[in-house]
Amino acid sequence: MMASRTLAKLHIATICSPVSRAKQPSHAHLPPRLSFGRLASLTHSGTDCGVGSKWVGPDAAQLRRPCSGGTLSNASAATSTVAVSDLKEEDPVDHLGEFVLTAGKVTSVAHGVWRKVVRPGDIVIDATCGNGHDTLELAKMVCADNASGYVYAFDVQEDALANSSYLLDQHLDSVQRKRVKLLRLCHSQLEKIVGETAVRLVTFNLGYLPGGDHTVITNVDTTIQALQASSNVLQPGGLISVIAYVGHSGGREEFEAVMNFAANLPTREWICSQHEWVNRPLSPRLILMCKR
Repeated sequence: MMASRTLAKLHIATICSPVSRAKQPSHAHLPPRLSFGRLASLTHSGTDCGVGSKWVGPDAAQLRRPCSGGTLSNASAATSTVAVSDLKEEDPVDHLGEFVLTAGKVTSVAHGVWRKVVRPGDIVIDATCGNGHDTLELAKMVCADNASGYVYAFDVQEDALANSSYLLDQHLDSVQRKRVKLLRLCHSQLEKIVGETAVRLVTFNLGYLPGGDHTVITNVDTTIQALQASSNVLQPGGLISVIAYVGHSGGREEFEAVMNFAANLPTREWICSQHEWVNRPLSPRLILMCKR
């Protein structure tokens, strides 16, 4: 069985400030849907943005809720280990067994974690909507039970927005469709759009548009600007999710920049993790940044 020969590794590392472990804050106050349980290291066999903007969403002032932003600080990383049997059912990593045994996609892992975080009625951001598949998943989450959530979806390519719009039209009803706002705008500008809106999730799927021009890619500078903006608008209990690719030109540098950003988020406010296939060096990487 192929899955028995495949190795996957999940790094969940808290970025530790230079204080004693005894003084580290408890995780008990995290929202139950987002509790990461104990920190774990699991091993299982098995563009530039120089384009015009098109704003088609509601006035952000209508959606404002209290939120707080994070700040950056230098820190070092530490990793602790916990057995799979110790993980509780509600932990976001409880879907990893199925993922590993079926050799699933990293996007499946990401979607599973999002479902633990996003609630009906939440406001979320797809910072790289591409062909719209992640945008659609988010729309289903925030509009479940007839809730009035919003998805703000960004992309700089007209083809991406057209593909996304078509997919959404095919799979959402008219009410749900109005809850998704497509913007032809660089994701580095997202904070200007949502303002003081409290956002529950920001997701990035970096690289190039599948089926599109592979020379048009996300780049380090605007990605880091977008991550900083995301950390500012994210509400406590929210999540930044990044899928990064290392197989194309500039991809590894972008991945390393994302990892450096995550490693420098303050421990008292953030829990950061990475998932990768250890025997597939060019496979996509999933980086998760949970705001306490």
